[in-house]
Amino acid sequence: MIMLLSCCITMILSVSVHSQCLQDQSSSLLKFKQNVVFVSYNSFQLYTWNSSKDCCSWRGVTCNIHGHVIGLVLSNEGIVGEIPMDISNLIHLEILDLSSPTDSNNQQVLKLRELRMLVQNLSNLTELYLDNVWITSSENGNELSRALSSPSLQNLRVLHMSGCQLSGPIESSAVHNLRKLRLTDLFLTGNKLNGSISSTFWNQLSNLTFLDLSDNLLSGEIPKSLFEISDSLVYIGLSHNRFSSLPTEFPMPSSSASQLHTLDIACNEISGALPSWIWEMTNLITLNVSFNQVSGLLNDHDDEFIPYLNGSQPFKLDLSCNRINGKLPSWIWEISYLGWLNVSHNFLVEIGKPSTKGLTSEMIVVDLHANQIQGQIQFPPPSAHYINYSGNNFSSAIPIDLSYHINSTRFLFLSGNNLQGSIPDSICHGFLRVLDLSNNSFTGKVPKCLFKSSPSLSALKLSTNKLNRSISD
Repeated sequence: MIMLLSCCITMILSVSVHSQCLQDQSSSLLKFKQNVVFVSYNSFQLYTWNSSKDCCSWRGVTCNIHGHVIGLVLSNEGIVGEIPMDISNLIHLEILDLSSPTDSNNQQVLKLRELRMLVQNLSNLTELYLDNVWITSSENGNELSRALSSPSLQNLRVLHMSGCQLSGPIESSAVHNLRKLRLTDLFLTGNKLNGSISSTFWNQLSNLTFLDLSDNLLSGEIPKSLFEISDSLVYIGLSHNRFSSLPTEFPMPSSSASQLHTLDIACNEISGALPSWIWEMTNLITLNVSFNQVSGLLNDHDDEFIPYLNGSQPFKLDLSCNRINGKLPSWIWEISYLGWLNVSHNFLVEIGKPSTKGLTSEMIVVDLHANQIQGQIQFPPPSAHYINYSGNNFSSAIPIDLSYHINSTRFLFLSGNNLQGSIPDSICHGFLRVLDLSNNSFTGKVPKCLFKSSPSLSALKLSTNKLNRSISD
């Protein structure tokens, strides 16, 4: 009897907890379902919605204790067609996620006529995700600015609108409107936004943590106000645009950007030398300046360390595919936490030798291929797993104690140089998986150990050398 009574109480409690969805909330959700197109086998949430069940138990729906819908997460549901405005009746929504997967077929996308109409009643909204939802308003260029000026978005913290076909410039008024919000995340990647972002209001977005404007058509100088945002900012993504320059002077002390851990400005049209302040940001983990037109010398501080390169986390530095010339600075080899270095496809002619402190870096990847580096080959620290020095003008012999330098190396590419002398037996004492010594001037016999004592070696290239066909004992 006690067990039966307990089961009954449990059932009653269960019903009372889940039977809290208000009728108007259920009706708005069902109208939304009826007015969109989705394929049931691609849907994990919508196809389960049923009027016979409490809407607060539906997948993708979250309610508060009063039965109001406060969360609607329908990302990657395969919904197509136009978003019905019924959703704006859910005035208690705090999180709305209608983001869709990328689809190049214009007919297989989710569309929204007016963003401002969608959010006009959603004054509690804190997070809005509309990635890959196409904005089809005739005033597409001003749609973002108009929406951000809406009083209803006063509580918005997160805005994701990547791949929404937004076009036109980011007007100063839009940035000005952002000041009224306490926005922490702003993602507008993969749109058709153009023009400059030279607004002076960026530094007034005091709560901004993540900013990603990559893969657009933005141009001009990257404004200095962007780097004056308070220390909440940790990520700036501006890659795949048409920016032409960085600010020459950093107007505020470097502490104002002390929390910035990622600066990605790859694939732009930035020219000239890198400004000195870029080496003074103290907590960078990733600096990507690849595929630009950066020229001149890298700062050669000799025995001085670059402050931000001595942090507590592995640092990734990518300067590949630019026009950097001269010498790779000596301090590169002495930076404790530089884990990933790519300066390939530049015009370097020399590698600076480490000071008396020796090789103190803990590099994992070192890629210097396709430069014009000549003279004595200088190996990176023995911690490196990947070394690519191919396509240079090295003309020395490989050191006899090579095994020390490649103790951790799995991939070693030295092709397309003018390396001379014999291949030392010590090359077999490591754990190489791929070894490419082709297109050099090596002489003598091929070490027998490369074929019998290197079980880990899966790829070996020795072509276009002056080696004997016989194998040494």
